[in-house]
Amino acid sequence: MTIARIASVRAALPILTTLFIGQGAVAPGVGAAPARRPAHAANAKSVSLTLTEVHRVLGSALSAGSAGFGKSYVFGPCASKPPVTHYSATFAGPLGTKGVLGVLSDVYTYKSASEASCGVAHSIAFYRWAGDLSPTLGRVTIIHDVGAEAFMVDITSPTKSHGVGVHSLGLTFTRGLYTAVIMVQSNQKIKVADMVRLGTFMDERTKHTRY
Repeated sequence: MTIARIASVRAALPILTTLFIGQGAVAPGVGAAPARRPAHAANAKSVSLTLTEVHRVLGSALSAGSAGFGKSYVFGPCASKPPVTHYSATFAGPLGTKGVLGVLSDVYTYKSASEASCGVAHSIAFYRWAGDLSPTLGRVTIIHDVGAEAFMVDITSPTKSHGVGVHSLGLTFTRGLYTAVIMVQSNQKIKVADMVRLGTFMDERTKHTRY
């Protein structure tokens, strides 16, 4: 297992999640003890991406990193509608890889579908505004192939890996009481179709997971 790579992916999790849904997240092993899932809460863990699914779409070189329930905080217009639970999982590519550097999977559960969709609506507006300022701050694409509502953000980081910029592609979608975020970082182009495939695995489980 590539400990250094996994540590860097875990450290990036709070920042990336804040960017994508207007929430900060403290993942297990990143400054807080894992939180238990409250009784009667929607099952975020059962919706999360698995290593098998990541291998199927992105290749077998990736390793499992941290996973577990964590704490999250909310700011902005949705501050009064915090998630009930937050489950995160990370997957990391080997050191020196030319390809996928890391994958982040976050699942948030809420008391109602309207609360779950609140952050998504405001995030779309924010990224459209930021993208008008500079394409490197995020290019938004509305996605119709996964979730009840979904969007994708394409970010090119100034960080270099093997002499090229790190490409981050994030998919956020909601369905029912769930909001899911998938972030893939790579030093090569990431296929939108691969992001949708990863999202579909999770989306199918939101349809069948009992609350």
